[in-house]
Amino acid sequence: MVKMKQKQLTVVLPCFNEESAIFTCATRLTALEEQLSDLHLNLEVIIVDDGSVDQSVQMIKKHLPSAKIIEHGKNLGYGQALKSGFQQAQGDFVAMMDIDSTYDALEIFKLVNALQLQSLDLVIGQRLQDDIGFNSWRRFGNKLMQFFSRHLLYKTNLDVCSGMRVMRQNFAKQLCQVPQNGFSFAISILEHAHLNNLVIDQVPISYSKRMGSSKLNSFYEGCSHLTLIFKFWLMR
Repeated sequence: MVKMKQKQLTVVLPCFNEESAIFTCATRLTALEEQLSDLHLNLEVIIVDDGSVDQSVQMIKKHLPSAKIIEHGKNLGYGQALKSGFQQAQGDFVAMMDIDSTYDALEIFKLVNALQLQSLDLVIGQRLQDDIGFNSWRRFGNKLMQFFSRHLLYKTNLDVCSGMRVMRQNFAKQLCQVPQNGFSFAISILEHAHLNNLVIDQVPISYSKRMGSSKLNSFYEGCSHLTLIFKFWLMR
């Protein structure tokens, strides 16, 4: 009798000066690995250190010794960090998640389950609930992105800036050719999926206040996201 090969999930986590959050993230990833056994999935963790100058890499080696670490010699941006991880991902399914503890790795279980049961290509973790850990400015910005993306691009209320997503490996590999390297890479993922007629859905998830200082310039990134949304609209 031939034994079937067990499928694998790869979780890719960009990291830039996140030493204070790594222990919590490692604990949740360990719990996720136990849950995934119910779906007959193995777990691969890839952490892309995007030029950290703190103790992030040392903390990863201490608390996540089984994780694969990709080190950028300098900060290349959120999108490039994800692409570096996607390029080396071995899993049948690939998840992306921030390492700053805003997302709970255990929630990935729900997204992977939805991906398989509903034959989806991409599942987004939908954060925009009443109890999420946004300040007023960030909540307004996310609602604004959702408004323009709904009316100009996707005709539905997608959480276009969510940093937790699960996709199939072939799609993750295709994303390595997307030109955007910053935080707006999140919207580029959706546009690439839409243009290739992929099946997208979203699952509600929790969202918490980050650990450590934010690296995101809200005004700059807001303008960058809006510019990209209008660019995609004009290209249609």
